Amino acid sequence: MKITLNIANKEFPQVPEGERILEVIEASVIPSGAPQQLQIRLKDIETGATTLKSWKFSSSGQLYYMGKFLEIALGLKDGDEFDTKDVNKLVGMRFNTTVSHSEYNGRMYANIDTFNSKVDTEFEMPDTSILETPTVDTTFDEDSLPF
Repeated sequence: MKITLNIANKEFPQVPEGERILEVIEASVIPSGAPQQLQIRLKDIETGATTLKSWKFSSSGQLYYMGKFLEIALGLKDGDEFDTKDVNKLVGMRFNTTVSHSEYNGRMYANIDTFNSKVDTEFEMPDTSILETPTVDTTFDEDSLPF
Protein backbone atom coordinates (compact mmCIF):
# COMPACT_ATOMS: atom_id res chain seq x y z
CA MET A 1 0.00 0.00 0.00
CA LYS A 2 1.30 3.44 -0.89
CA ILE A 3 0.35 6.63 0.91
CA THR A 4 0.82 10.07 -0.61
CA LEU A 5 2.11 12.51 1.96
CA ASN A 6 0.80 16.05 2.17
CA ILE A 7 2.89 17.85 4.77
CA ALA A 8 3.93 21.06 3.03
CA ASN A 9 2.54 24.15 4.77
CA LYS A 10 -0.10 22.15 6.58
CA GLU A 11 -1.75 24.30 9.23
CA PHE A 12 -3.81 22.78 11.99
CA PRO A 13 -6.37 24.76 13.98
CA GLN A 14 -4.89 26.03 17.23
CA VAL A 15 -6.55 26.01 20.60
CA PRO A 16 -7.47 29.70 21.09
CA GLU A 17 -5.63 31.81 23.66
CA GLY A 18 -7.14 32.64 27.03
CA GLU A 19 -9.26 30.71 29.49
CA ARG A 20 -10.28 27.44 27.80
CA ILE A 21 -11.92 24.20 28.88
CA LEU A 22 -9.86 21.29 27.58
CA GLU A 23 -10.66 17.57 27.74
CA VAL A 24 -8.03 14.83 27.88
CA ILE A 25 -8.64 12.60 24.86
CA GLU A 26 -5.43 10.53 25.06
CA ALA A 27 -2.96 9.84 27.84
CA SER A 28 0.20 7.77 27.69
CA VAL A 29 3.63 7.27 29.11
CA ILE A 30 6.31 7.12 26.44
CA PRO A 31 8.15 5.11 25.46
CA SER A 32 6.11 2.22 26.80
CA GLY A 33 9.08 -0.01 27.61
CA ALA A 34 11.01 2.47 29.76
CA PRO A 35 8.72 5.43 30.49
CA GLN A 36 10.46 8.79 30.29
CA GLN A 37 7.50 11.17 30.10
CA LEU A 38 3.78 11.54 30.60
CA GLN A 39 2.00 12.88 27.53
CA ILE A 40 -1.62 13.95 27.18
CA ARG A 41 -3.56 15.14 24.15
CA LEU A 42 -6.27 17.65 24.97
CA LYS A 43 -9.21 18.90 22.92
CA ASP A 44 -10.82 22.31 23.24
CA ILE A 45 -14.48 21.48 23.92
CA GLU A 46 -15.68 24.58 22.06
CA THR A 47 -13.57 24.47 18.87
CA GLY A 48 -12.40 20.85 18.72
CA ALA A 49 -8.78 21.96 18.22
CA THR A 50 -6.19 19.78 19.95
CA THR A 51 -2.84 20.28 21.63
CA LEU A 52 -0.27 18.15 23.44
CA LYS A 53 1.17 18.54 26.91
CA SER A 54 4.03 16.44 28.25
CA TRP A 55 6.22 16.27 31.32
CA LYS A 56 9.67 14.61 31.32
CA PHE A 57 10.43 12.45 34.36
CA SER A 58 14.11 13.46 34.23
CA SER A 59 13.38 17.16 34.86
CA SER A 60 12.66 18.18 38.45
CA GLY A 61 10.88 21.32 37.24
CA GLN A 62 8.62 19.34 34.92
CA LEU A 63 7.97 16.76 37.65
CA TYR A 64 6.82 19.59 39.92
CA TYR A 65 4.30 20.83 37.32
CA MET A 66 3.20 17.27 36.54
CA GLY A 67 2.61 16.82 40.27
CA LYS A 68 0.47 19.99 40.37
CA PHE A 69 -1.53 18.65 37.41
CA LEU A 70 -2.03 15.25 39.09
CA GLU A 71 -3.05 17.00 42.30
CA ILE A 72 -5.86 18.74 40.41
CA ALA A 73 -6.75 15.72 38.27
CA LEU A 74 -6.60 12.87 40.77
CA GLY A 75 -6.38 14.57 44.16
CA LEU A 76 -2.84 13.31 44.78
CA LYS A 77 -0.89 15.05 47.53
CA ASP A 78 2.81 15.60 48.24
CA GLY A 79 4.47 12.24 48.85
CA ASP A 80 1.75 10.21 47.09
CA GLU A 81 2.79 7.93 44.26
CA PHE A 82 1.35 7.91 40.76
CA ASP A 83 1.47 4.52 39.03
CA THR A 84 2.04 5.13 35.32
CA LYS A 85 -0.24 2.13 34.65
CA ASP A 86 -3.14 4.35 35.82
CA VAL A 87 -2.58 6.92 33.06
CA ASN A 88 -5.91 6.06 31.37
CA LYS A 89 -7.78 7.43 34.40
CA LEU A 90 -6.99 10.88 32.98
CA VAL A 91 -8.91 10.29 29.72
CA GLY A 92 -12.23 12.11 29.70
CA MET A 93 -11.30 14.59 32.42
CA ARG A 94 -11.90 18.28 31.68
CA PHE A 95 -9.90 21.20 32.98
CA ASN A 96 -10.24 24.95 33.08
CA THR A 97 -6.89 26.05 31.62
CA THR A 98 -5.01 29.15 30.56
CA VAL A 99 -3.62 28.91 27.02
CA SER A 100 -1.12 31.19 25.29
CA HIS A 101 0.45 31.12 21.84
CA SER A 102 4.13 31.27 20.95
CA GLU A 103 6.02 31.17 17.69
CA TYR A 104 8.85 28.73 17.03
CA ASN A 105 10.61 28.25 13.68
CA GLY A 106 7.92 30.25 11.90
CA ARG A 107 5.02 28.22 13.30
CA MET A 108 2.51 29.15 15.98
CA TYR A 109 1.99 26.78 18.90
CA ALA A 110 -0.65 26.66 21.64
CA ASN A 111 0.84 26.30 25.13
CA ILE A 112 -1.05 25.34 28.26
CA ASP A 113 0.28 27.78 30.83
CA THR A 114 -1.76 26.49 33.77
CA PHE A 115 -4.34 23.91 34.71
CA ASN A 116 -6.56 26.08 36.92
CA SER A 117 -9.15 23.54 38.06
CA LYS A 118 -10.90 20.33 37.17
CA VAL A 119 -14.32 20.73 35.55
CA ASP A 120 -17.04 18.28 36.54
CA THR A 121 -18.17 16.45 33.42
CA GLU A 122 -21.22 14.73 34.88
CA PHE A 123 -24.62 16.16 34.09
CA GLU A 124 -26.31 17.50 37.17
CA MET A 125 -30.09 17.48 37.43
CA PRO A 126 -31.53 20.87 38.35
CA ASP A 127 -32.87 21.32 41.86
CA THR A 128 -36.63 20.99 41.41
CA SER A 129 -37.45 21.39 45.08
CA ILE A 130 -37.51 25.16 44.64
CA LEU A 131 -40.14 25.02 41.90
CA GLU A 132 -43.67 25.71 43.04
CA THR A 133 -46.58 23.73 41.69
CA PRO A 134 -49.10 26.15 40.28
CA THR A 135 -52.47 26.11 42.00
CA VAL A 136 -55.70 26.27 40.04
CA ASP A 137 -58.99 27.26 41.57
CA THR A 138 -61.34 24.42 40.67
CA THR A 139 -64.40 25.70 42.55
CA PHE A 140 -67.47 26.48 40.51
CA ASP A 141 -69.66 29.41 41.33
CA GLU A 142 -73.06 29.22 39.59
CA ASP A 143 -73.83 32.85 40.45
CA SER A 144 -70.94 34.09 38.27
CA LEU A 145 -72.33 32.60 35.06
CA PRO A 146 -73.62 35.19 32.54
CA PHE A 147 -76.76 33.21 31.65
